[in-house]
Amino acid sequence: MEINTERLVIKEITDEDVSRIANQAGNNLLKRYISTLDASDVKALFYDRDGIKALNDYLNSRVNDAKETSYGAFIGDVMIGYVSLSDINSEMPEVRMELLPEYQHRGYGYEFLSAIIDKLKREEGPKRLLCLIFPDNKASIALVEKIGGVLQSPKSRAEEILLRIYHIVIDK
Repeated sequence: MEINTERLVIKEITDEDVSRIANQAGNNLLKRYISTLDASDVKALFYDRDGIKALNDYLNSRVNDAKETSYGAFIGDVMIGYVSLSDINSEMPEVRMELLPEYQHRGYGYEFLSAIIDKLKREEGPKRLLCLIFPDNKASIALVEKIGGVLQSPKSRAEEILLRIYHIVIDK
């Protein structure tokens, strides 16, 4: 499988390719995000143990035993990023995306994710995708909203502080 867009060649990749890009990007997003929380948010998380447990259970249920299908975006021989879809045969797979820093904020993310969504439409794949984003990741939030992602209302104070959950409807 190979998809050609205006600037990218997209093809299926291995877990090792995904790990390589994640390591090259070199950002521990969770650690970085948690370190930016103010005292009132930390206090709220401490007191919202039920919300933390529910969020942890939810995230674990999304990850356990999920098989991923991953695609790389290439410019020439250089892989600039990946999109992974966990449990592609489920009703609503989770989409994860990462681009190398030097390719961010240049439209590649939109071009890449749009091509993957178009592929899913053609193959009559899932009708929705799930996307989890840290609240301070404004570029990813803007990208997912531009693609048509709809923000789910948080179910707890912990979720409100820690995560934005988007649903992307794939029109057939």
